[in-house]
Amino acid sequence: MNQPKIYKYVLNDVHRFEVELPMGWEFKSIGMQFGKPVLWASVYPERRTKLYNFRMIHTGDEVPNGYSYLGTLIDADMVYHFYVQYEF
Repeated sequence: MNQPKIYKYVLNDVHRFEVELPMGWEFKSIGMQFGKPVLWASVYPERRTKLYNFRMIHTGDEVPNGYSYLGTLIDADMVYHFYVQYEF
């Protein structure tokens, strides 16, 4: 069986967005690179992919129903909280 690889995905800096990821991906970290929010994940690149729904909210915003928390990103004076909608 192949070993997973760490891949980077640049995230849109909008409140709702989709990212195509291999099924079974595992969240590793979220941060800034070259002025853009980035997600690092452990993936099996040969697996079938699907679109996952993400939300970015600010401190004080309502937590979206049906989404799981991924992490918080601090960029200078801005704070962003990222969530993903998992479908089981």
